[in-house]
Amino acid sequence: MNWRAAVLAATLSTCVLCAPLLVSGAGVGVAAVAMLVCAAVFAFVEAAIHPHGDGGEANWAATATGLMLLAGFWLGLALPGTAPGQPIALGVLGGGVMIAGISLRAAAMLSLGERFRSQVNVAPGQEMVTRGIYRRSRHPSEFGLLLISLGAAVLLASLAALAVWALILTPLVVMRVRAEEELLRLNFGDAYRAYACRVPMFFGII
Repeated sequence: MNWRAAVLAATLSTCVLCAPLLVSGAGVGVAAVAMLVCAAVFAFVEAAIHPHGDGGEANWAATATGLMLLAGFWLGLALPGTAPGQPIALGVLGGGVMIAGISLRAAAMLSLGERFRSQVNVAPGQEMVTRGIYRRSRHPSEFGLLLISLGAAVLLASLAALAVWALILTPLVVMRVRAEEELLRLNFGDAYRAYACRVPMFFGII
């Protein structure tokens, strides 16, 4: 694990996410601080486990998903719905959902190891991974991203961030998952079809 890269990623993440607070003049309340801390943990974990990224490679799925995740964070911070009377339980719930999503992403990256990629592809000679978290879900990484974005929207009580999650990010993730499923069936054939029959896409939800 590259701890220096992880600390740098967490620091840069916090700086980037503070931009909407400076531009909009929105107050930095407890919910905003909690969200920034969760986002920094997210960046730290990703960089610590997968420090080299995808070697400069990218595609529409990874780029669009990343941009919409960032857009949801920015809108949530710039247009929060947090009010003094907001139940503390809502913030706790949102933070818990974000941490659950980060944990799923970490588990997926650890299970795949060097095979983890943001882009949709299968490397030559790559094995089909069904161990670790992939025994419970076929797409834990994507589900984790959805939980992170949803948790941020709930934590900040932001309808704008929730709209980005529901109307843009979720459809993008579903498109990515379908493209990945098609590619995996093409490369692994009956082995993947049998795996898909045994293991749900998102922990029994789908």
